[in-house]
Amino acid sequence: MNLSKKVFNFPRQALHAIGLGLIHPSSNKFMKWDIPLPDDIKGLLEIIRAEPNNALELPKKNKDGFAGEIIYTKDIEDN
Repeated sequence: MNLSKKVFNFPRQALHAIGLGLIHPSSNKFMKWDIPLPDDIKGLLEIIRAEPNNALELPKKNKDGFAGEIIYTKDIEDN
């Protein structure tokens, strides 16, 4: 299976906030959470990084009409 198929067959959106912070509305204290990447997203990054040029070229439009772009993963750190 080629890289594009592996990425598009990922079972969910690969969105994740590594950190989240806010000022609590009642206490006015800053609160912060650090959340490591889930194992499935770590695995997806490994698949993408295994490509020789470390870039994934998306099709011009997928079934939902998404316009293509190039995703580079070399600067993404998996905590």
